[in-house]
Amino acid sequence: MAKITVGIPVYNRGERLGDLLENLRQRTPKEISHEIVVVDDSGKPKHRDIVAAVCSKYGVSYLAHEKNRGVAAGWNTISRHYNESDFVVILNDDVFVANDWLSYMVYALENNPKVGSFGMNCRFISKEDAIEIVKGPDVKVLPLNVHWRGSELIRNERYKSMPAEEDGALGKVMCPPGCFFGFRREIYDLIGGFDERYFAFYEETDFGVACAHRGYPTFVLGVPDHNYHIWSASFGSAPEIDAGGIMARSRASFIEKWSGILGVKFSDAPEIHSLLMDKIPPFAVRWLGAGKVERSEVL
Repeated sequence: MAKITVGIPVYNRGERLGDLLENLRQRTPKEISHEIVVVDDSGKPKHRDIVAAVCSKYGVSYLAHEKNRGVAAGWNTISRHYNESDFVVILNDDVFVANDWLSYMVYALENNPKVGSFGMNCRFISKEDAIEIVKGPDVKVLPLNVHWRGSELIRNERYKSMPAEEDGALGKVMCPPGCFFGFRREIYDLIGGFDERYFAFYEETDFGVACAHRGYPTFVLGVPDHNYHIWSASFGSAPEIDAGGIMARSRASFIEKWSGILGVKFSDAPEIHSLLMDKIPPFAVRWLGAGKVERSEVL
């Protein structure tokens, strides 16, 4: 049986972690053995006390950085904590999972050794929606569109009648969504872990490109179709972070690094997508569709 690590990096907002752990308790298949580990990257003793108490309540492992080291460092701490794990799944603390989410992820990872990583599609919700979701394992909410109407994000009314299969297709992408993705241990070791030069932003882009450069593309699973992600939770609750400045520095580091490795000049990440993906021969990718039906497609 595969050994699975589910890792959650946190920077602030211990109550948000509690909501996610309650959500995982309600919706993670009991028959799939896994370990949950939380890594506190705040570097703040008061925050560590809060997060440690939440972890103790839910019986999950707790690790802490002595100082704030950034997103990639947190992912590395998670990935290296259980060295015997076959699979590692990273979850933001502002994500909520659908029922049986781990069944879909594990099936994809077990059956596709040529894939670098699998992400899971998430629908955006508000902080108020999160309160509803943790009330029970079968609660669904109407997601948000990621554009504004007036001063409010609008609801995705189309989702009310959307067939499950419509979003069940597999998507080939340059990199996994950093909020929710999983990978095999041997891929992590092949890549050499996450590049800690990326304090925030571009860490998942760098990982996806590194996988593709070695012939292992990334895919996003369209099912289950009601994983959720709180819109703008991470930086909205941490105004002290210079998000724009950090992103600009990460982008410059990414361009410098991969221009040197690939011997090409480019101005941003999407330009190297086709350069790498088109060189990877098509192969069959297996996953579970809606209703846990096995599906396979040559991509």
